[in-house]
Order: sequence, then structure tokens, then C-alpha cells
Amino acid sequence: MTLFGAAGDTWGVPGRSFALLYLLGAIVVVTGVVLWRRAVAAGPVERPEPLTPPEWAYLAGGPPRAAAAALAALHGTDSVRTGPGGRLEVTGRLPRVTRELDRAVYSAAGRGVTRRALADDPTVSAALERVRAGLVRDGWLLDEATRRRVRLASLPVLGLVLVGVAALVAGVQGGFLIVELSAAVVAQLLLLRAPRTSRAARRLLDGQRRSSWAGRPRAGSYSSAVPGATAGAAFGAAAGGIWGEGVGDSGGDGGDGGSSG
Repeated sequence: MTLFGAAGDTWGVPGRSFALLYLLGAIVVVTGVVLWRRAVAAGPVERPEPLTPPEWAYLAGGPPRAAAAALAALHGTDSVRTGPGGRLEVTGRLPRVTRELDRAVYSAAGRGVTRRALADDPTVSAALERVRAGLVRDGWLLDEATRRRVRLASLPVLGLVLVGVAALVAGVQGGFLIVELSAAVVAQLLLLRAPRTSRAARRLLDGQRRSSWAGRPRAGSYSSAVPGATAGAAFGAAAGGIWGEGVGDSGGDGGDGGSSG
């Protein structure tokens, strides 16, 4: 076995030259696809307006974590608590300054919804859908059409794989081409994944995780509960440490907030 392939022509190109051309082509194609994906999934250049805690949470972990962030804020005002069996209970008045999702969670608590079923409650689910729609509108979340464009961007890599397979069938043999083809197959599989969030959203979340929001707020008012809920949104299960066991995680993160793209 030779490094660059067996002697002889493949489609009129010597085996060694074909392997080198394939390598160069692979570099150009994969680089182009990655740059195209980055452009499609870039997201907003500037923040349209400050994100709310449920929006932070939705970006970080999908609907369940957004519902958990709203629950955390209400828990911090002693408006809602988690009772036996994970069933939510209303323990105080709804704060005057609240958002639609907070009100929906408060209403669900009044109906005795369990913490794990909170995001599936019809009222909460409708509010979460409006949170999602706003994030898509502002470019933080990618809609299905954009995610499809991201996946389709990998088609040139698939073409590269098919050319490599055809070359092997045509008689080009050798370890170097096989390694190149294997790398192209791996790249194709990785590039088929489409991120749920835009690159701008992932940068925003990374910055949020590095910020100082994780300090414990003073309970008792909705405005003082918001920073802790935001920290819980960015850090996920860390919200449990701020608000007490069982509040920071509603039973799943609901999304792949940090997938490649």
C-alpha cells in the first residue's frame, strides 16, 4: 500500500494527484460550508432589547427551564411554593410587576399543577410559545426554515463523500484517500446537526454565565427575584441552589442550547 494511492489514472488523473486534489477540494468545501452555516445562523448584530429571565432560560434550556425561571421568581416572592409530591401551591399574592409567563405559572400553581408538568400546562404552554415566537422574531432562536437551510448547507460535503466513494470503486486505493474520505464522512455527520440558537445567542449566554448574576438575591419582591431567576436561567440547575431544592429544574432542559454551528 502506498501513501497516496496506487499507480494508474482515475478519470484521467494519476492516483497520487487525485488524492492531493481531493484533499484540497475537501479543505475548500468544508471551509466554505462552515462559513456559510455561520452566516446563516449568525443572529442579531445588536441586542434589540434586554432579555427577560424567561427568555434567558428559554435560550439556555427550552420551555421547561423557562417555566422554571418564572417559578423561581415567584418562589422568591413567597407567592408560590412546591408542596408534597412536587405539586405547586399558591402561598401569597401575585406581584404587581409580572410578565405573562409569571402570571401563567401562578395560575397553574393555583390549579395544583405538578412542577414536572408545569411546561405542559395549556396556559403556561401558550405563554411559552409566545416567548419562543419573540426570540425567533429577534433572531435569538432559529426557526425551522433557517435550521433546514443550515442542514442543506452540508450538501457539498455529501457530494465530496460520494466522489471519494466513486474514486475508491474506480480503483484508487491507498491509506491516504481512505483517511480523507473518512474525515469527509465525519464532517458530513457533524454538519447535519443544526443549532437551535443563533451564534449571537450563544455568545450572549456565555457572557451571562461569566457574569456576576449568580449572587443570592434578597427575597421578598419581584424585582429582587429577577436577577436570581436570570442566573438560574443561564446556569440551569444552579437555580436550585438559589431558590431551594426542586425549583431550578423542571424536569429536563428541553433543548440543545449549545450545539455546533
